[in-house]
Amino acid sequence: REKPLAIAGVMGGRNSEVSPSTKTILLESAYFEPMTVARTARRLNLRSEASYRFERGVDRDGQVSGILAAAELLGKVADAEPASRLIDVEPQPAAERRIQLDIGSLNSLLGAIIPSPEISRRLKSLGAKVEADTSNHLVVIPPSFRPDINEPADLAEEVARLAGLSEIPASLPQRATLTGVPNPERRFVKKLRDIMVGCGMVEAKTIAFIAPGENQRFPGFIAGKNSTPARTEPVRVVNPLSAELSEMRLSLLPGLLTALRFNLNRETNAFHSYEIGKAFTLVDGIASEFQRLATISYGDYTMGGIDQPAVKASFFTLKGLLETCLLATGMRRRVLFEPAQPEIAPYLHPGRAAQFSCDGSILGLLGELHPAEALRLELSHPCVLFEIDLANLMALSTGGMHPVQPPPRFPAVRRDLALVLDRDFPADTVVQTVSALDITLLESVELFDVYQGESIPAGKKSVALACRYRAKDRTLTDEEVNRAHSLVTEQARSRLGAELRL
Repeated sequence: REKPLAIAGVMGGRNSEVSPSTKTILLESAYFEPMTVARTARRLNLRSEASYRFERGVDRDGQVSGILAAAELLGKVADAEPASRLIDVEPQPAAERRIQLDIGSLNSLLGAIIPSPEISRRLKSLGAKVEADTSNHLVVIPPSFRPDINEPADLAEEVARLAGLSEIPASLPQRATLTGVPNPERRFVKKLRDIMVGCGMVEAKTIAFIAPGENQRFPGFIAGKNSTPARTEPVRVVNPLSAELSEMRLSLLPGLLTALRFNLNRETNAFHSYEIGKAFTLVDGIASEFQRLATISYGDYTMGGIDQPAVKASFFTLKGLLETCLLATGMRRRVLFEPAQPEIAPYLHPGRAAQFSCDGSILGLLGELHPAEALRLELSHPCVLFEIDLANLMALSTGGMHPVQPPPRFPAVRRDLALVLDRDFPADTVVQTVSALDITLLESVELFDVYQGESIPAGKKSVALACRYRAKDRTLTDEEVNRAHSLVTEQARSRLGAELRL
């Protein structure tokens, strides 16, 4: 019955080994592919003299001469006699390696001038066959025992080595220096890093592999032209290092939260960090990657003084940082903040979560970490975070800075306006509507109070605006301000369907 004799190119078997009682020996001289032998030895964790040689490549054409030399040696040492003739089997002969060598390119690479006849002489001394194609071009066939020679650069190395590197003059090559075209994405990311550092954030770098449980807790999102962010599907690793690293991250937030817990374990009282990296998800069954910016803020954002309390990390603190970031990157369009649905961001506090978009395109998510997640991480203070899609942000940003304006010569006059509207009416819509009024003297409109309670009807709320009036060429009189403010009040009431709160 047939039995395995050996692991080809790695190790022989016990039933085929030679012992002191052996009378008959079968000689085999074979060639094995280096990659196959290396893969087998690594998979079996079995290293041998044979695998060491075969995985580095042996002479494919040297099998016949090798077996004849072994037979001759056995005859001299042990008086062995051949019992059969030589059998040579090669199912698929190796293709002849023919390397096209340009003499000018070789001399340019070496930085020396070596004549074509001298190059041919040196290569022939290696055992190579050299055919002159033209006066400046050779066709070289390397010897079979040199499998490492595969391209013109290998031939150039041999030509230089045979004569010694000392013959190559020590001079700097005369090369033209070409300036690369600036990469807009890299420039945008570099600017974003400067902005985040200027806001007091420290950059973090976390691993892209993650546990499946983390992807379930932080499912990420797919930005785009949707009313809500699209759901994601994780990319699984075929050969993971461990079960805890078996998927690619859907979001950058788990890595930042792990860094937060790491720092808190070392008595850090506050942690404010960001990461710019890639998240991965399956889109129509194809693995895709998205560039993201994620930020978390925990603890005191600014240090307190003797008479000044510290500023704590909160939803509105981080929202202000996000708006600063958007403004500094050149975002000139209106960014709309809306409540985020729990099924889209289950890791965010249900009442303190928002999704933000621009021109109907979802940019990202912002909010406070869900109490259950905060309990799991043993956090004693609120942790706020946001994640934003950089491809959409870059597409919507103009990239330009705000133009520098000289300080106004004449003072501004502030008048407040309080409007009573339905409770669900967005305050941002009120600000945008009033700001868009065609009133020449109206310089800016800011929201400073939203109130629900006594003196406000049920189902209603009061939205208070600070309206600032200014003229570029004169100081305004009370009569001018009153007239302009009356126009603002009447037009705001008619357009918004609001009542004036007295």
